[in-house]
Amino acid sequence: MDELRFVFLFMGLVVFVVIVLIDWLFRNR
Repeated sequence: MDELRFVFLFMGLVVFVVIVLIDWLFRNR
């Protein structure tokens, strides 16, 4: 159960980083 929580936390972090990166790329274009 603990590693499942870790997987969800990691996925959330990856999604957050991807959204920030895409926003940064579009802003600096």
